[in-house]
Amino acid sequence: MATTKQTYSSSADGGEESTELLWQLNHLLSEVYIPVIQDILDSTVAEFKHKAGEYSKEAKANIHNDMQQMDSAIKGEWSHSIKDSVNQHAKQLDSIGKGA
Repeated sequence: MATTKQTYSSSADGGEESTELLWQLNHLLSEVYIPVIQDILDSTVAEFKHKAGEYSKEAKANIHNDMQQMDSAIKGEWSHSIKDSVNQHAKQLDSIGKGA
């Protein structure tokens, strides 16, 4: 236990050891741990965007199918309003899963 205290000590006789230890810890963080964590984060984000894009395409297809059913059941001015509204909301799905 005494050697552990000397390693972490910042006194004159243990200063070099603690500097070396800090350098090693910094090196491990910057060269090993942080890149691995960054890779995990990047792959998780990419997977999320891919799945979100697939779900949004499926949702958009379902919306258009529903719109066609409503269009055949409703005619006239209401039909145009429904189409405009549905198309406006369906366009918002295009951006899901894309971007930075």
